[in-house]
Amino acid sequence: MLKVLRFIGLSSLVIVLGLSIFTTSYLYLSPQFGASPSEEQKEQYRKTNHYEEDSWINLVETNMAAPDMEVMLDFFGADLKRVPSKNIDVLKLCSLEI
Repeated sequence: MLKVLRFIGLSSLVIVLGLSIFTTSYLYLSPQFGASPSEEQKEQYRKTNHYEEDSWINLVETNMAAPDMEVMLDFFGADLKRVPSKNIDVLKLCSLEI
């Protein structure tokens, strides 16, 4: 029984460690996630009013809070009988021509 638990524990550890390494590598090596700015870019940023002491300063307050629950309920509400205010035209497309 102890061998089975040890195997499950080590397997879980290897899986978690492997996923962590893969995810970290993917984020650091994928260009779509951006790279650290070069010293030349940092110098250009320092010349603006938006960058002080190696951090960004928002000139306009940016609220990152989630919207009120009422707004979300209105948008994703359970009213399944909603009808659009006008007809929605449907375009017939041939998938081979796209």
